[in-house]
Amino acid sequence: MSNSEKNNSSLFDVLLIRYGEIALKSQQVRKRLLRNLIRNIRFQCKRDGIKFTRLWRDHGFIYLHPEPESMDAAIETLKKVFGIHSISPSIYEQGDFQDVQRIALVLARKILCENSTFGIRARRTGDHSFSSGDLANSIGARIIEELGERLKLKVNLSNPDTWIHINVRDKNIFVYTESIDTPWEGNPLEPFASGGISLISGHISEFVSTMLTMRRGMHILPIIFSENPTKDVSIHTILQKIKEYLPIRSLYYFKLDMESILARFKDLAEQFHYFPLQYILYRRFRILLGEWMVNNSKSLFELLDAMHRLDWKSNIASYISSKQQKSQNAAKRRKFIEYVAIIEGNFPFSYYSQKIPLFNRIESSRIPIFRGAIGLSQDENWNKFQQISGDIEDHSEILYDYPEISTSKDGVTTSTGNISHYPFNPHVRDDLPDEVIQHFEKIWIRMGNELNQILKDLDLYGEPSIGSTKRLKLVQL
Repeated sequence: MSNSEKNNSSLFDVLLIRYGEIALKSQQVRKRLLRNLIRNIRFQCKRDGIKFTRLWRDHGFIYLHPEPESMDAAIETLKKVFGIHSISPSIYEQGDFQDVQRIALVLARKILCENSTFGIRARRTGDHSFSSGDLANSIGARIIEELGERLKLKVNLSNPDTWIHINVRDKNIFVYTESIDTPWEGNPLEPFASGGISLISGHISEFVSTMLTMRRGMHILPIIFSENPTKDVSIHTILQKIKEYLPIRSLYYFKLDMESILARFKDLAEQFHYFPLQYILYRRFRILLGEWMVNNSKSLFELLDAMHRLDWKSNIASYISSKQQKSQNAAKRRKFIEYVAIIEGNFPFSYYSQKIPLFNRIESSRIPIFRGAIGLSQDENWNKFQQISGDIEDHSEILYDYPEISTSKDGVTTSTGNISHYPFNPHVRDDLPDEVIQHFEKIWIRMGNELNQILKDLDLYGEPSIGSTKRLKLVQL
C-alpha cells in the first residue's frame, strides 16, 4: 500500500480481491477452488487476528470488509493467501449514477494534488441506463469542474499521476485508486490436496522450490538435514515465514542429525581419493530418504499420531467436512494427507551426466522430483527468497554461494566449506579422476550398498518403527 493510500486508509471500507487462473477453470473446478479460497481467507484472517464483518463474492470478485483498525493488517494477510492475484482497498456503497459521482468526488478531493494529472477508468456489470463511457466522462467532467481550477488539474488518459477506478456491479459501487499485486498468486491450497517431501539443507533454491510448489496447490512436509545448530535456527525461522502462507494451525517438519552420516561419507570418499564423492553420496542419500518418506508416509503418520496426538489442521492431516464424509463414505472425520513427490532445489549435474552417462543415476528416482527453481538465475532465486524471508536480517547460515574448491598437486580436490554446500564447481570439472570414470559401475554398487546400510542403521529402511521416529525428530511449528 502506498504512503498516500495509507494516509487515506480511513476512506476505504472493503478490500476488492481478484483471483487469477481460477477464472480459467471449468465451472465445477472453479466453484470448488473458490470455495476453498474463501475458506482459506477466513482461516488466515482469523489466525492473524484480523477482525472483519463480512466476506462474500459475486461472479467476478471476492470482497472482505475488515474493521477500520484492521485494514492495513488485512492487506498484508491477503498477500499471503495462495490463489489471490491482487487486492484493491475500495470505497463501497450501494446506489445509482448520482451516488457513483458523489463517491468518486469524495475520493478525488482526498487524493488529488496540485498540478497533478488524473484519469478515470470505469467498468460496469448488470443492467444500467448508462454505459462505462458515460461514467468515465461525467465523473471526469465533475472533477475538473469542482477541483480543476483550484488544483490546476489536467486529464491524462495515457500515464496519469493518479488513476481513479470505478467498478459498478449491479447496485454495488466500488471506487479505488490502486491494485496491490500478491507475490505468489497460484492456486488455493485444498485440505486434501497431495503433497511433496521438501528436502532442505539450507540452500536458498530449496526454499524457493518449496514455495513454487506450494503455489500450485500442494502441501509440503520438510525434512531438515541438520549439520549445525546455528543453521538449524535459521532454517526454522524461514519455515515459520513459510507457514504464514498456509491455511493450517501447525506446520510439522522432520529433522535428521547428519554429523555421523557425513563422517561415513567422508571415509568412503577418502578410499577413492576423490573428495566430491562425499557430495555424490549426500545427494543420493537425500533422494533415497525422500523416496522412503513418500512410500511410508501414511504408516509413519499413523505411528506418530498414536504417540503424539497430531494436530488435525496441519500439513500431515485434516478434517473431512460432513459433505465430504458422505460423498467419500468415510468412516472417520479425518484423513492423512497423501505425499506423492519429492521437492528439491537446484543441483547442477548436467555436465557430469553428459560426460559419464551413468552419473544421471545419482538424481534418478521412482518418485517424481519437483525442482521448481531450476529455471531461475541466482539473482532471481535471491529475489524470491527475500519475498519469503521478509524482514529477517540475519541469513548468515543460509547458503547463498558455494564454497571455494581447490585441487592439490597430487590431484585430490579439497573444499574450504561444509560438504553439504559443495556443487560440482566449474573450476574442477576436468579433474575427474580416471579411476572414477573407468570404474563408476563398481563405485555405484558400493555407494548403493553403503547408503542402504546407513538407512538400515537409522531404522529408515522398510516399515517405519519406533526407531524411525527417534532418528527423524518431529518438530511442530
